[in-house]
Amino acid sequence: MSMSMRRQFAVVAALAVLGGGLALAPGAGAAQTSAPKADGVSAASCLGNAKGYFKDANNSPFHPMSGWYKTTSACNDIQIKPNTNRYVAVCLYKGGCRGRKLAKAGEWTVLASNVATGTQYHFSFRSTARSTGKYAA
Repeated sequence: MSMSMRRQFAVVAALAVLGGGLALAPGAGAAQTSAPKADGVSAASCLGNAKGYFKDANNSPFHPMSGWYKTTSACNDIQIKPNTNRYVAVCLYKGGCRGRKLAKAGEWTVLASNVATGTQYHFSFRSTARSTGKYAA
């Protein structure tokens, strides 16, 4: 690869990371940036399709309280990014709940990996307190 091509690649990669809001600190639970995954799905496209959630303070730790979310072809993983630190698990309609993890405020946390498209799931929070943030699946 020529020096000019390497320089162009570096500029494009830097713009993708900075422009996409994916500049993440390294560490456990942090989502990948724009590197392609094995089946061609990238974290950038996955997190670019993230949706907001609002879990009201109530008697239930589950969100949504009724019904299920469904995974999309945009992601291989189920991830959450709460606005405050939360212990949360993901529960699959067919497969039960995975162990709770500490999802840190403002950081993407992978709760389940290699999940098939169309899988139904919900979140199980340790607390019934109000919680807001984003999720991607």
